[in-house]
Amino acid sequence: MIGTSDATPPVTTSGADSQRLQSISTNRSRYWSVAVNGFAAKPIAGNGSGSFASLWLQHRKGQQPALNAHSLEIEVAAELGILGLLSLLLIFSGTWIRSRALIRFLPGSLAGAIAAAVLFLAHSAVDWDFQIPGLMLPMILLVSAVLAVNTEHDAKHVAASESSWRHALLMTLACVMAASSIIWLGHLWEARALQREASLKTDAAEILGWTPARYRETTKLLKDAAWLNPDPRPRVDLAIVYWKSDHRALAVQTLQKVVRDNPGWWFGWQLLWKYGAETGNPAAYEARIKALELRNLTGPPSLAP
Repeated sequence: MIGTSDATPPVTTSGADSQRLQSISTNRSRYWSVAVNGFAAKPIAGNGSGSFASLWLQHRKGQQPALNAHSLEIEVAAELGILGLLSLLLIFSGTWIRSRALIRFLPGSLAGAIAAAVLFLAHSAVDWDFQIPGLMLPMILLVSAVLAVNTEHDAKHVAASESSWRHALLMTLACVMAASSIIWLGHLWEARALQREASLKTDAAEILGWTPARYRETTKLLKDAAWLNPDPRPRVDLAIVYWKSDHRALAVQTLQKVVRDNPGWWFGWQLLWKYGAETGNPAAYEARIKALELRNLTGPPSLAP
């Protein structure tokens, strides 16, 4: 991806090799603190899918990198906001209600699946194993098996409940929550796809040369991605495209908007410093101070002109 915040030198961490198995030390409290603060800053929309890595770069102490908050619930809150949490709550509560209704009638068949699901849920709250397909797929199959179970008693119970206005209200609310969450997550997925397509077109333009058609198509993709995703990275990518296609004033203006909306993001200030200095923009001086302050460095960042 062009112009992402991953432009930092690789650092060997305590969790990167087998030596980590010999230690009980952990940085989880720091991960959680950064994610919770990110959620507090943008509780409704969140910071964008996959944005924890950027949050960590902004607010970490030390040089240890991290891509995950090591907690499913906390990471969802930081990245997807309240709508993401509602989606997660809908999945958890639906599974729990269904399991509670059926376990009395099929304890032998469901006990193992429910126990495995509870164990996975507990561990996903303190680690990032929910992102491992080899672990997540079996849990999806187990939960699906529980939800698919049907008994005569359960069918009668559902039929009786459907006549109740309370049940109708709950079902309506659940549908609204599910629809809102699906639309929101769909927006984030589409934004990622647009960014990837814009990155490929930028790579092609650098080889074949920028033309008005390539410029218009690439900038439109990134503008659409920025509208769909509250994370600042689509707009940073847009600024870099402006710069590479010799629209340098637009690049600086875009970065000024980025740092205005995300004042704690060191990479935005650092790029504004570089571009502002090369164009003689007065914003470069403030950007230099902020970039150094946020990065807590004794020397200039890697993008310094």
